Amino acid sequence: MSFINIFVNYLMITAQKKDKPLIVELLVECFCDSRSIHYIIENDAKGKSHIKALMAYAFDYCLNFGEVFLSEDKLACALVLYPEKKIISIESIWRQLHFVLQFSGTRYFKKYRPGKK
Repeated sequence: MSFINIFVNYLMITAQKKDKPLIVELLVECFCDSRSIHYIIENDAKGKSHIKALMAYAFDYCLNFGEVFLSEDKLACALVLYPEKKIISIESIWRQLHFVLQFSGTRYFKKYRPGKK
């Protein structure tokens, strides 16, 4: 039995779609001051709403291609992505493109250069 299975089975419950608002808020509070997040998303007046959209996107993505867990006291969460479950479809590409254009815009493309380290 893996560490994740032991951890999840004893300390966390599997989150449901109805838990999305709570989990998104937990993630926003955890990542609202993250320099990594602000590297991609503008840190302006709408910054927190953009982070909220990013976390909602992450929740949906992990719910579709992984698992989302919530602590029993509902004060912590874990988003687990299983790359082998990812399916490339027109819908998934559209969602990703929509997110990038809506919340990061050209700023993302200026910073992202494939192969650059």
